[in-house]
Formats: sequence, structure tokens, C-alpha cells
Amino acid sequence: MKGTKRLGLVQTLIHLYELACYMGLELGKVDIKCFGDGEIYVQLCESDKRV
Repeated sequence: MKGTKRLGLVQTLIHLYELACYMGLELGKVDIKCFGDGEIYVQLCESDKRV
């Protein structure tokens, strides 16, 4: 994923965060890493225990 596509992803994540805040929702922790070869690693750091 090149720089402009990565920027688009970041902007989308920011918009989702703003929407969740507006709706009064708490988001869990997410670890996102961008590697030099264009790969992106996303790890959800919390699990949803609701059943």
C-alpha cells in the first residue's frame, strides 16, 4: 500500500473514531503497524466477552 492509499486508510480510521465518539461508544485498543514494503499489521488488543 503506497503513501496515498495508507493516508486514505488513516483518514478512514479517524472518521470511524470520530463517529464512535459522537455516538458515545468506547473503542477498544488497536495496534497498527505499517511496514516499509507496504504491508499493514492490525491487532485488536481486546476481546469481546459478550455472548
